[in-house]
Amino acid sequence: MAATYTVSSFDVGTITGIGFQNSGGGFAIKADEIRVGDTYADVVGGSGGPVPVITGVAPGTGPTNGGTVVTITGSNFLAGVTVNFGSNAGTCILLTGSTNITAITPAGPPGAVNVVVENANTVAGTDLSGFTYVLPPPVPPVPLTIVPGSVVMVGSNLNFVWVGGTNTSCVLITSTNLAPGSPWTPVATNLFGADGRSTNSLPVNLSEPKRFYGLSIPSDIVVVLAPCKRRLKSAAGSCV
Repeated sequence: MAATYTVSSFDVGTITGIGFQNSGGGFAIKADEIRVGDTYADVVGGSGGPVPVITGVAPGTGPTNGGTVVTITGSNFLAGVTVNFGSNAGTCILLTGSTNITAITPAGPPGAVNVVVENANTVAGTDLSGFTYVLPPPVPPVPLTIVPGSVVMVGSNLNFVWVGGTNTSCVLITSTNLAPGSPWTPVATNLFGADGRSTNSLPVNLSEPKRFYGLSIPSDIVVVLAPCKRRLKSAAGSCV
């Protein structure tokens, strides 16, 4: 049976507001809305009935872009119930009996928000800071590799094309030794445009027996061997 509250007397001159707190949340009431003999339903503006009580929200966290399937447990959930996460409405509301609701979170800003379950009779229950939005993990970087067949000699220059993430940049580096601790020297900044490709054209020094080119986090390494031989050494150690 729903609880009722009766206001028997008050002094309008001294009361500025009255609120009712229950396990499902609170209601802020203006004093001039209360009359002697008003019931709980009269005061809160609803049609009465049981107050939804939230005992659990699982999972309690999800990404800011929304889409988390959340199960809300409690009691007094009625047909036509709605769920809000902060100021935004959840979607795909599925009511299972009076104790279980499944909803999908909308997008929201990072941080904790209240979870509000409201029955069709406008009586609502609130779980304060019941759900926390977190930033989604960053997209893994696209491995940087040499485009097959792109390593060619053009005059005295060696040309090769890298493919990686779109609209990113990386530093081209060079060395004459792959041994641990060997120095690598920056050569250029490679800009990867909308097509995810970046081209280098570098002069070949015929007096060097060997030179390596790679990016700052290389997955492929261009090996230049005298006299002007070239091969592509992958991160796995195979040569093509």
